[in-house]
Amino acid sequence: MKKIISFTTTLLFLTIIIGVNLGVYQLPDLKIDLSANKINSLSNYTTKTINNIDGQVEMVVYASNNLPGEARPVLYGLRAILKSMETVNKSKFKLTIIDPSSDDKAKADVAKYGIKELQFSSIKNDKFEVQKGYFGLVMKYKEKYEVLPVAGDVGNLEYLLVSGIKRLTSTAIPILAFYEDEGTVQSGIQYLKKYLEGSYKVVEVALDGDKEFPTEASGLVIVGRSTKIDDKGITKLVRWIDSGRPTVAFVDRTEVNQNMVVTKTVDTGLEKIFEDRGMKMNSGLISSPKGAVASFKTQTGSFLVQYPYWLQINSNQIDSSNPTLSGINSLLIPWASNIEVNNEAKPLFWVDNSTLDDSVSDVSPASLKKSSEAGKRYVVGAVRSDKLKLAVISDKDFVTDQFVVNSQQNLALALNLIDYMSGDSGIFEIRNKVMSVNQLREVPDNIKNVIKYGNMAVPVLLLVGVYFLTQIRRSRRLKTVIL
Repeated sequence: MKKIISFTTTLLFLTIIIGVNLGVYQLPDLKIDLSANKINSLSNYTTKTINNIDGQVEMVVYASNNLPGEARPVLYGLRAILKSMETVNKSKFKLTIIDPSSDDKAKADVAKYGIKELQFSSIKNDKFEVQKGYFGLVMKYKEKYEVLPVAGDVGNLEYLLVSGIKRLTSTAIPILAFYEDEGTVQSGIQYLKKYLEGSYKVVEVALDGDKEFPTEASGLVIVGRSTKIDDKGITKLVRWIDSGRPTVAFVDRTEVNQNMVVTKTVDTGLEKIFEDRGMKMNSGLISSPKGAVASFKTQTGSFLVQYPYWLQINSNQIDSSNPTLSGINSLLIPWASNIEVNNEAKPLFWVDNSTLDDSVSDVSPASLKKSSEAGKRYVVGAVRSDKLKLAVISDKDFVTDQFVVNSQQNLALALNLIDYMSGDSGIFEIRNKVMSVNQLREVPDNIKNVIKYGNMAVPVLLLVGVYFLTQIRRSRRLKTVIL
């Protein structure tokens, strides 16, 4: 009887497992996303964008079946997110996957769209082999189409696809007025421009003179300024800002050149404009004992040092209530100055236990000195979003290519500010999903010692405990046998 019950229980258990597997197989779209930022699920903004399409967007993936192993994860990730987007609304979003290697019409199409056959090199069985294959994505909408770069690691695929859909389906691409100081050309802000051009028509403007900024522009971005703005330009800027037009500025109050020599910038006129609106930019450089680790080159090689003038902003120094900082928990601010916040302006992020040095002239690693002053809090980013839409970051290097590569969240915040001020706050709900970088919390030295010695002691105590428990059980057994 017991054997029959045991067999019945086992059979029932196996039946349940098989039934659950078949149910999941029949419902492939059913999934549970337990990741912190729901990076494996489509955002509400993506769903809304797809449902609001006027007509149908078709995504055509051209992929050869013989793609090498290193390219397959990218293809699988792309296919998974495209299928999820198709599930939202199949009448608005269509997915087609074609292998041009076995389809003559598809081969003609890839030539038309400019998708070239790629070469993949690999080593198999100690032999160097070269494989050829197609991997590209074409987005079609009515009479328009756009080829998206997907063959490499493009980072946030959802952001790339949704921004492409909005760009392709919009009747008019929003215009963004953009000013770049000549001094930033050498540093380069190509990454910032590249991402902005994915969502906006970027129009270069001049701050000087009375030529107005484009009236249809959704916002103005200022990256650096090293000379004084003329009176007509100041009047133009004041009129623009006070009318509530969005403005985001990345400007220095103190500059550091390539020789690590510090120079105070001239009064450009921006300082007065910002101060009158609650954001006073002070000269000098902020120094933090917990600066970021920087790499410097010398004639004999390169070395790493904790550099106090590169401010490492963590989650405790960020206003998480501001939507532009949602998902942002780490920023790198090189050679920044302090912003005194007054009136309706609010801090975006700051650095604690730091000092402000207005007399330093050399910030090379060899000349670093420890400050004897007590540390204070200094604001390096501020915003107004009441009647005015104005954001100021006291560092133009914040968005240069070098620091965007070292800290991708710098770029995320810059784009968030521009999108938010320009009225499209939904897009950075997607952008921030994969930007989260969780840093280890700082632990005091005394706690570190407790953890270290605790880790050494606990295994020993466990072994001793197991030994004594074993001895106790053994002695009890012996007593039982004797009795």
